[in-house]
Amino acid sequence: RTTVTSAYDALRADGYVESRQGAGTWTALPNGTPLSARHALAEDRTLIDLACVAPAAPPGFDECVAAAVAELPRHTGGPGYEPLGQAVLRRAIAARYTVRGVPTLPEQILVTTGGQHALWLVLQTLVRPGDPVLVESPTYPHALDALRRARARLVPVGVNAGWDLEFIAGGMRQGAARLAYLIPDFQNPTGRLMGDDDRAALVATARATGAYVVSDETFAELAVDDVPRPRPLAAHDTDGRVISVGSVSKLVWGGLRIGWIRAGQALVRRLAEARDAVDLASPVLEQLIVTELLGQVEPIVAARRATLRERREALVAALREELPGWEFTVPPGGL
Repeated sequence: RTTVTSAYDALRADGYVESRQGAGTWTALPNGTPLSARHALAEDRTLIDLACVAPAAPPGFDECVAAAVAELPRHTGGPGYEPLGQAVLRRAIAARYTVRGVPTLPEQILVTTGGQHALWLVLQTLVRPGDPVLVESPTYPHALDALRRARARLVPVGVNAGWDLEFIAGGMRQGAARLAYLIPDFQNPTGRLMGDDDRAALVATARATGAYVVSDETFAELAVDDVPRPRPLAAHDTDGRVISVGSVSKLVWGGLRIGWIRAGQALVRRLAEARDAVDLASPVLEQLIVTELLGQVEPIVAARRATLRERREALVAALREELPGWEFTVPPGGL
């Protein structure tokens, strides 16, 4: 007991644990929170942050920026505040959904300042403190941060071996989930891809329980293998239960900070009203850059897939050589 107590004292003195009387002891970092450590890493370009998956901008990016700058004077005569987003970009995003098998009107699109901002708007509009929200485990850590800040009650369902739709349905019913946050396309971090039948069953469960489903499609375009691609979750929706969240941060470049929400027109208007207290509108120039990029998205997707395939092969080969006793599943896509 004396040895254990001394060990805790040493860890506490060095900042590796924190304690509070009656509350217990928990791990910590000497220089602050994990987020502050990430910020320190970002300042040192000689280090590689293995907790951050974000590619550099693709070839042709500079040309799209130049075209957007040339287009900008056509927009500077107005106020610049477009809470729903620039009409030209909303049309381009809606057209992309239509190509993917989900007929979409520009009025169903809300342009946001990144995918995280999109999720935050949904939570602010639909979730109240204490509301149960179903989440995958493991999942995108920043989504968990947003849910905790919204003071939601998390109902986790495991996805290590894939999605168990019966288990998810049970969690939504028994937990009376107000909302479910899922990543069906190359799930972060497992890289798994939800099948079409499971997507239909998931939406049917949401309809039966009265829950909304946030489908995070940040990785939807990043198939590494030539696998059959199921339709987006929204393709199975008939009554506005599916809210699709997308972004260019993983496909193109995180520095653009442009994302979007696809939902029913009435909900899109509610979400646009919610953003008035935050940022009013997304930057016009960045929206024009994304519009240019979406106009040549196929070559960007092809180049990104080739890069990811090369890097995945290098990682898989290294794991098999250095750790032959390990077993792992090679993901078909994602970062």
